[in-house]
Amino acid sequence: DRYKQVQSNLSEATQKLEIIQNEYREMQSQYESLEKQRIESEKTLKRLRRELEATGEELERRDLERAECDGLHRSLFQCQKSLENVQQQQQQSDVGDDRCRKSLEKEREDLLLALKRNKNLAEEVRKLKNNSGHQRVDVNVETMEGKIAELERRLDESQFEVEYWRDKNEMMINKIQFRNRKEVLERYGPGPHHVELAIHFPTTKTNEKITLRLYSLDTMPHTIHTFLTLIDRQHYNRGSFLSLRPHVLVAGPVDMHDVENNRQLEQKMKREGYFPDGALLFNEYSGEFPHVVRTVGFNEEMGGPVFYVNLVDNTVGHGPSDEHEGGGSVGGKAGDPCFGEVVEGFDVIEKIKGFATADGMFEGSVYIVGSHVLKTNE
Repeated sequence: DRYKQVQSNLSEATQKLEIIQNEYREMQSQYESLEKQRIESEKTLKRLRRELEATGEELERRDLERAECDGLHRSLFQCQKSLENVQQQQQQSDVGDDRCRKSLEKEREDLLLALKRNKNLAEEVRKLKNNSGHQRVDVNVETMEGKIAELERRLDESQFEVEYWRDKNEMMINKIQFRNRKEVLERYGPGPHHVELAIHFPTTKTNEKITLRLYSLDTMPHTIHTFLTLIDRQHYNRGSFLSLRPHVLVAGPVDMHDVENNRQLEQKMKREGYFPDGALLFNEYSGEFPHVVRTVGFNEEMGGPVFYVNLVDNTVGHGPSDEHEGGGSVGGKAGDPCFGEVVEGFDVIEKIKGFATADGMFEGSVYIVGSHVLKTNE
């Protein structure tokens, strides 16, 4: 009986052991499963951390981009404001230029009228003085002397009027020069200023370039301001080279071959007040800059916008005449303003000359298709 009891206890113990072993294996399996889950969780956690770091970097990059965009937007807004201010100033400048042009023209008319009256009075005085010695004895000498005295008084008054209008004309010129110089300094800097012309030939597809260096802003501020404005506003675009003479090559906003294009160019010049009276309000010829080879000038009578390139030394021919009275164009030729020189592209000038016919005209148009003021670092 005791053996059976032991056997029974052993059997129960064996069953319990099997149960415990099964539970152990099950727990071992659960542990392994949990370990795998832990490992996977760690991997997932690492991946999420990497993604979080990447997301943080992306957010930082986007924040920087947003800040940069905000800065660019502010800069763009400021540029738009600046552009609006420049356009407004330009409009005011155009109105001022037109007002100055009309005022200067009126003063010129008054000055020429005063000079004419002065000349007529001087002629009358001369005639009376010459005739006074040949009058008959019965002529009233006192009456003749009174007329001469009256005419001399009127002559003095006329001379005073001439000097008054000359001073006023000079004051207006000084005012325009001061304002033109100020505008050039604000827009283009102190210089020396360079401009570039793009030239298109009828036989090629590619354009070639000519570079001009402009002369002293202090010496001829009105001329430099006018030419820079013509360049900056693209007034020479679709213009052409007009004629070739032994001493000069002439170009401007004119098209001798395309009637419609020439009409549009002419209308544009009229709107700007540059045609038919010319672009310059007054002459600024300076002996400091003579018309030597490769220099560029405006014709004194036309006053631009048509310009020419000197092919020979034209210092004498394009300078002032001996009869000129300094300070204006009254009493002789004042001289053509020479305002710059070709510093690059004189080979292009030589090429342009090759398209001219024997009479100095051009068989096909050599066009100016682009123009701009070069920046200091260009």
